[in-house]
Amino acid sequence: MNFVEPIRDRKKITQVRYLLRGQGRFRDLLLFVVGINTALRISDLLDLQITHFLDDQGKIQQRFWTKEKKPGKRQEVVINESIREILEEYLAAYPGIGEKAENFVFFNPKNNQKWATYFPFIVSGVSSQSREVPTIRSLSKSHAQTQPVG
Repeated sequence: MNFVEPIRDRKKITQVRYLLRGQGRFRDLLLFVVGINTALRISDLLDLQITHFLDDQGKIQQRFWTKEKKPGKRQEVVINESIREILEEYLAAYPGIGEKAENFVFFNPKNNQKWATYFPFIVSGVSSQSREVPTIRSLSKSHAQTQPVG
């Protein structure tokens, strides 16, 4: 069984970001950036709601707490400048998403419900456009060994 390592090369991370942004895939771009910067599991990322990122006045928070599913522990997530920049683009691209605090950040555009897609499909189009960018199966070092290829 083959395993995929996470992307560690900053050049490749930047390349994925530019491609997703260029395709106007702001939801996917935000998912990628939040995943890379927080090392949360995909199941935890998909559970994030607007209330995690925005305060009661609709301003981007500096940090939030979330309870991870698998280890069951609480983790503080810092919203760094990279996440903040993409989040602002995301909110501009989906203006109605910030209206309700309980809206899922990573929603299915067909039904506005929680998005239940497995992450590699997000960047499958990216990897087919450039041989330099691998398909992503994992977002963090600790999870890389659990994701089989193929």
